[in-house]
Amino acid sequence: MWELGKILFVFVTTVFLAGYLLQQYLTKSKVNTESIFLIFVSGIIFFYLLILLQIPIGLLLIYFKITTVFVWGYLFYKLIKNYRTFRIKKEVWLNLFVLVISFLYLTKSLLKSVIYQPITGWDARSIWYFRAKQLFFNNGFSEALGICTEGCTTSFSHATYSIFIPSISAFICFDQGFWNEYLPKSNLLVLFFGTLLALISLKHLHIIFRLGFLIAVISINPVQLTSGYLDSWLGIYASLSILYLCEFIRSKKKEYLYTYLSCSILICYFKNEGILLSVCILIGFATMALLANHRRLLKYSLLRAWKIKYLLIILLVPLLFWNFYKVKFHYFDIDYNLKVLLDPQLWKQFFISEKYFMIHDFVIQQSNYIKIYISCIVAFALSIVSILIRRNNREYLREVILIMAIPLLTSIFFYLALCAVYYSSMMDLDWHLATSADRLREHLIYMSIVTFLYALYSIRLRLKIEFLED
Repeated sequence: MWELGKILFVFVTTVFLAGYLLQQYLTKSKVNTESIFLIFVSGIIFFYLLILLQIPIGLLLIYFKITTVFVWGYLFYKLIKNYRTFRIKKEVWLNLFVLVISFLYLTKSLLKSVIYQPITGWDARSIWYFRAKQLFFNNGFSEALGICTEGCTTSFSHATYSIFIPSISAFICFDQGFWNEYLPKSNLLVLFFGTLLALISLKHLHIIFRLGFLIAVISINPVQLTSGYLDSWLGIYASLSILYLCEFIRSKKKEYLYTYLSCSILICYFKNEGILLSVCILIGFATMALLANHRRLLKYSLLRAWKIKYLLIILLVPLLFWNFYKVKFHYFDIDYNLKVLLDPQLWKQFFISEKYFMIHDFVIQQSNYIKIYISCIVAFALSIVSILIRRNNREYLREVILIMAIPLLTSIFFYLALCAVYYSSMMDLDWHLATSADRLREHLIYMSIVTFLYALYSIRLRLKIEFLED
């Protein structure tokens, strides 16, 4: 346990340093509580970029350990030198203490499951940790991974899937010097830690709201969070991305916009579905802003995003590298035939075809999504009524609807995207739905929870949004 804790400490420290340097020199903004998660996300994507640059994991390990020594040596020096001027407000300490203790209490059994339960699920064993095992024994990414040729025995591992999460497992195991059925799952501890940092960074949200979000996302499917499957984690981080976008609209904090953009890029590296989710979130935001006639908000967002264009380019470089490798090494997936979607006849019969009703039945009706969706609509309606009955809140109605409708609209777009994916599947549709729909529809539930909580939040608070000029 001590050895595992040590390498996780080294990994997180170096990731923070990389993220801090990127944030300081490419965004030119002050480091504060709101930017903690941005720093973490930027640093961990930079680590993935180093892996795709084919730098040996052993060499990265050496650099990371040296960096950790220098970073903490420098921090202790600065703390001792400036200990008299080092002050943090009592309410900040109190909120941080409550959040950390609650997080540890709610996740203690999950954290134990990560460490003490072996890898058993099919996707976990055959895709994510199989890819991590290849990285481990090859000392990093290389053509020698052997997953690129037709008829190869490793073609089941989905060659087109990102190796972002597997690379963290390979890094941890390389330090320990061995591979087993338990140690690789410790990469999930990094995702747990990132979730905690995200909740800490959302300091303008009431502590009860953040705890409610934590309880909700953990209770949906706790088994998935520790099994090595990435679907629940993709849903959580996509929800965090939406949450930061909603908070940016509400508070106009530029750090929240930056974090939303970086987190949207991060989910693209979890799974291929992450790209769909990221695009759906962006389309949902743009659509609602246009429907609400809030072009000023869009212009403001674009100007702010343009100011950090260099950071966004660096965060997108791993996506370009991975697509380059897929072409160069002939990585392919035979599960889908996207040319089918170009058939105009398909779209004419889209909502009345037997295939659509099968997809709708599996994705929506055979889950608790309908119950959560109805709860969201009720809470949505109550929040609008609560605003209308207060005369001085009428002018903020447009922004309230904009904020709460983004996750719901995103879930609609993502549902339609899932239908398109299943329509283009070359597998037997019944089998494909039975083996994947139960996991993919969780993303819809996570996004609905964000809407539900924001609706309750707007009922309690008078949502005042004053648009600030840059």
